[in-house]
Amino acid sequence: MANSNAGRSVPLAEAPLYRETECEPWGFWASLLWSGFALGLFYGFDSFEHTLLRGTAFGRLIGESFALGALNSLVEWSNPLVILLVAIRIRGCPVLDYFAWIRPRAGDVVLGIVLAVVLQVLSYGVPYLLVGADITANAIAQYRAEAAAGTPHWVPVLLSWPGILAAPFVEESVFRGFMCADGNPGWARWQPGW
Repeated sequence: MANSNAGRSVPLAEAPLYRETECEPWGFWASLLWSGFALGLFYGFDSFEHTLLRGTAFGRLIGESFALGALNSLVEWSNPLVILLVAIRIRGCPVLDYFAWIRPRAGDVVLGIVLAVVLQVLSYGVPYLLVGADITANAIAQYRAEAAAGTPHWVPVLLSWPGILAAPFVEESVFRGFMCADGNPGWARWQPGW
């Protein structure tokens, strides 16, 4: 049995569950406004936080504590999802379907890792081999200076893991899930007039 989905036939097992509920997804303009608000909060989080906490004991504690810095980064990356989660719950839609959160196939994960490695080699390795441009020189110098000052070697991983893990998850949830795909037919069916 098939279900019509944005002009194409989709097997019922693959059809979004919200189509069988009373959920009415946000339309094109409302999705644009929700997404703009969520991403605006994300991009403004650092400025707002620094303005609010500058000179305070808590602000200094976040700046000096690597664990709190990583937690702070995780909170920053969570903001867009929390805002859009509110939007989805207002509509009464199933969150997993609206965000298009599905378990990836093993082959897709392997392909993603291979492509990421290839991209890294092309963006860092090729310039170094062709013209000796060391794009990472400043980061390596900073890492060595911090290590010489007694900073543990695991600190850079602790500070960067929230962004490394959250960035693709948040971007795919917002753009492929909330704004497009089956989670929002308002965007999926929109045909620009230009």
